[in-house]
Amino acid sequence: MHTESADFLGGLRPVRSHEDQESDQKLFEWKDGPLVQAMRDGAMFLIDEISLADDSVLERLNSVLESDRMLLLAERVGGGDGDLEGEVEKLEAADGFQVFATMNPGGDFGKKELSPALRNRFTEIWCPQSRDRADLESIIEKNIRSDIHLRNTQDGTSGFGAAIMDFIEWFTSTNVGKRTTVSIRDLLCWVRFINICCEVMASPNTPSAMEVDDDSSTKPNQTKLSPEVAFVHGACLVFID
Repeated sequence: MHTESADFLGGLRPVRSHEDQESDQKLFEWKDGPLVQAMRDGAMFLIDEISLADDSVLERLNSVLESDRMLLLAERVGGGDGDLEGEVEKLEAADGFQVFATMNPGGDFGKKELSPALRNRFTEIWCPQSRDRADLESIIEKNIRSDIHLRNTQDGTSGFGAAIMDFIEWFTSTNVGKRTTVSIRDLLCWVRFINICCEVMASPNTPSAMEVDDDSSTKPNQTKLSPEVAFVHGACLVFID
């Protein structure tokens, strides 16, 4: 999340190329920020974790979120090509421009609520945390690598979804687990650990499979961790480390 207005709007940047005579006379030139560029192009602009931004940054969004979708670029006076000397550029958003913002609830640690004035300019969509086992298993199976299997299953899944959810249900029933919140981010961290640690790594000194005789005991590939061991270490990573 950008915390300065210049990261949204843009600012003066050093001139890196002097291809024409005019640029030879300038050391700095104006570069549009992502918000200004989205307004010019009529694109969508996403603000992630908007509640973590400074109030000075959020104040600059008020005019953009009004019905006229206008922004006064006072920072650009005399700062770039086509600027009017001594005048402030008035930028109106092109058709198609939209602003999206995401945030966690204000009750979370380190989070704050948005001001009522800013919240009234948005259409709020509340996304509750998914706790349905079938949904969570589907998310795990979707993100686990297709060539990794924990056990043979009749439904064609890798087995990790059911195994991870079995562990979560047991863990949250213990005294320690009852005081712990398990999020989808924790599950994806566990899955990513398994995907990385179960990668098949070819040894540089080992001949390829086409060069190995049938009666040779040399294995062309070596696995970093077995799926079972990666499963256990992933749980330790998420819930102990």
